[in-house]
Amino acid sequence: MAIVLDTRFLLTHTFPPSKDVKKLLREFTLRIFRHKVYLPLIVAVEYIKIAGKHLGLKEAENRLLSWLASGVHIVEMTYNDAVEAGKFC
Repeated sequence: MAIVLDTRFLLTHTFPPSKDVKKLLREFTLRIFRHKVYLPLIVAVEYIKIAGKHLGLKEAENRLLSWLASGVHIVEMTYNDAVEAGKFC
């Protein structure tokens, strides 16, 4: 099984709305690395744009690099990939 991260997940992980959500995200994050984890290139762009406004561009980039160092793979999605991924949303 593969897991594809989206912009909402990364932003919620970075800016959790509550302590309870932060705890749930921490537990979920530990479990997802049992699988292959992918990050579409467009999600990286969106994350840096949005999180960069709040954290600064360098910090947003550092957090993204941290995900990559943890084993997340950046992928470029084709049209067919997007259609297939959209079927699961």
